[in-house]
Amino acid sequence: MTPKLEADLICLEDGIGVQALRATLEYFGVRVNYLPVGAGGDFIRYLGAPGASSAHVIIAGHGLPRGFCLDELAPGLAAEQKYNEVFPAEGVLKYARLGGKIVVSDACYSGNLKMANAFLARGATAYLAPDGAPEGDAALIFLQSLYYYLMDTGLPLAEASAAARALDKETAIFSLRTGEQD
Repeated sequence: MTPKLEADLICLEDGIGVQALRATLEYFGVRVNYLPVGAGGDFIRYLGAPGASSAHVIIAGHGLPRGFCLDELAPGLAAEQKYNEVFPAEGVLKYARLGGKIVVSDACYSGNLKMANAFLARGATAYLAPDGAPEGDAALIFLQSLYYYLMDTGLPLAEASAAARALDKETAIFSLRTGEQD
């Protein structure tokens, strides 16, 4: 069966939620390129050369207001990395090459304006992420709902995003941005 869509799933952590998301995406007919991040250099490499046939880049992990959380490394390994602990919007501006991709993130606070504008400036056609910290399983439910609406009902991105946001106050935290904003 030919996949309906191909997506790069960049995993900043490898928990049960990421595995549930991957299984859901594959169930909906998405070919998932699973890309685990062990260090900041991996994240740079994945953002700098996303899969040529992937229409979507999905970032799964944790976030802080200042950027995406990276795993703590041993001092010797950390010394070799450009970014440790947090990957900021400045890193996206410096290294990402997204050439028309839709970027979706479930990391808390990754929907802030600075991060959104960085992804859009580096070629993303749309950026969808939470402006705050969704409680509990809301991020997973949002992404599962989003891809249900995209893949099974055929809704366009803006409508699928609106439908997934409408589930409750926690999923309403996600914002879709399609152009740089002030």
